[in-house]
Amino acid sequence: AVVSTQSTGTQTVKQRNERCQTTSDTSTQMTKTGCWVSDRGDKVIVPGKYVSADEKFAYMLRQVIILQSYFRRWKARKYVDSIRQDHVRRIDWEKKEEERKR
Repeated sequence: AVVSTQSTGTQTVKQRNERCQTTSDTSTQMTKTGCWVSDRGDKVIVPGKYVSADEKFAYMLRQVIILQSYFRRWKARKYVDSIRQDHVRRIDWEKKEEERKR
């Protein structure tokens, strides 16, 4: 029994949409004539510099390249350290063999 993986049943995805409205509504009280609301605990939010999608992508790409370079440096140092340890072990072994043969 050969099963075809190219049928429309395996290529289609069933999509469904759901609303995300919460059950409780929220509101904000504002100061007006006859009703005073304290603004003592309010925070003033100042907008920052606008960053376009291209600028954000370029920034993320620079950060990824930096992270990759750090990882590659770590991996290279680890490799060089292992080679250095192998070399030291080899020299020690050769000295012991030289002493053993005498």
